Formats: sequence, structure tokens, C-alpha cells
Amino acid sequence: MGRLSPDGLKMSVESPDGEGGYPGNFKATVIYNLTDDNALEISYSATSDADTLCNLTNHTYFNLDGGGDILRQKIQIFADSYTWANAESVPDGRILPVENTPMDLRNLQAVGEHIDDDFDQLNFGRGYDHNFCIGKLGEMKKAARAESSNSKIALEVFTTQPGLQFYAGNWLNDKKFGKRTGFALESQFYPNAINLENFDKPILKAGETQYSKTIFKIQS
Repeated sequence: MGRLSPDGLKMSVESPDGEGGYPGNFKATVIYNLTDDNALEISYSATSDADTLCNLTNHTYFNLDGGGDILRQKIQIFADSYTWANAESVPDGRILPVENTPMDLRNLQAVGEHIDDDFDQLNFGRGYDHNFCIGKLGEMKKAARAESSNSKIALEVFTTQPGLQFYAGNWLNDKKFGKRTGFALESQFYPNAINLENFDKPILKAGETQYSKTIFKIQS
């Protein structure tokens, strides 16, 4: 369900208690707002009448050239560490430094520069598909920047979430969108956080409201 509001396009969904195996009558609302400075602001809120899990994100694919592969487009992720994950992309609680690894994307570099390096994390995911540790939950911070030398378009991402999943489209394989023809930058709680003591928990308490915000800003 969607409608225009003074804040933008407001969309909401309701999930009854027990749907999908999750407790609580759950309602999530997302507001999409286009600003005058070429930014898309995505504001999330959610409530439930029972304690439940809630980890809302956006899985848009970007290609700053409008087509072709993304390997020559550049990426920068403002993270000193990432969550190690197994071959099923499930973290085990380890938070490892990016320094001296192909996971170090703190300086702007081509997506393809190290994507096929012989490194366990890249071997597991056939390239980048990893959660990077961006910063404190609830604080707005700059998470990533992407650029294209060809189109001269740049994309910056800001979020209040603690993690950012960078996925380089390694498993895309249909006729229209082939392997590595788009990338996603998903703001989130860390994957598998509910099972790991050292990760912020994506638990929505009964009667409370969970808020988060992510901004995608285009520069040209």
C-alpha cells in the first residue's frame, strides 16, 4: 500500500502474527523522498505487538554506466573491518580488519581490481558479497562512494545502520542482467546477528518503534 505524503511516497505492509514463522502483528513503513540535491532518502519504521526480528534494507542494483559490467566502476567503503562469513555467507562472529586484504576498499578503486583474488572470502562468494562494519547504530555516517569515469556519475551512501553489504552481482545470470552487471549497497544489521553475542541485535520489542534511514545521493 502506498500514498503520497508531505514527506514523500509512503508505503506500508502488515504481517499477521505467525506469518513466515515470526511472532507479532507487524507493520513496516518506508518513506521514499527525492530531494532537490539529487538524493533519495529512505526512512524506515516498524512496530510489533510482540518481540520479533526486524532488519529492513533496500536491494537496488546500481550500474553507473547504465549497462555492461561494473568492474571498471570504482568503489570506496568507509570501513576498517568486515564480518567474516562462511561459504553460505553466514558470519560466525569474527570481525576482521580489512588492512592488507582484498577487503580493503577504504581508498577508491575499481570494483574488479581485486574481486578475483585468491582469498577465502572472495572464493566463497565468487567475489564481493560481504558485510562491512560502518559504525555505530543510530548515527548517520558516510558509508560508501561509487564513481564511473565513463559517465562521470558518482553515488554516495549514508546510513544510520551499523553494517553495509556490498554485493557485486556475482550470481546474476539471466539474459538481461548478467554476471557483475550491477552492484548493491545494502544498509543493515550484521547478518546472523541474532545468534551472535557481539553483534547488535535486530530485535524489535513489543510496543516500540524501530527507525533507520539511508540516503543515496547522486553527483554528476
